[in-house]
Amino acid sequence: MYNQEISDKLIELYGEENVILFSQMEATRNSLIYDELEVNAYTDIDEHSFERDWWYNNAERLKESRFAKRKNITL
Repeated sequence: MYNQEISDKLIELYGEENVILFSQMEATRNSLIYDELEVNAYTDIDEHSFERDWWYNNAERLKESRFAKRKNITL
């Protein structure tokens, strides 16, 4: 299962607001792992970099989507 499918299913189960928080937490988790592996000179850390960036961008995309929806409702 790919990240987008996971995100979509989590939105279905828990709602966008909770998935924004989850995405931020998952990005932070992967960032912490990446940083620790980098300090210890591991070379196979690209997956954590990808996951960190993907979940961070997912949170930002969902926040923008929620903002746009709210803006359209108030017009």
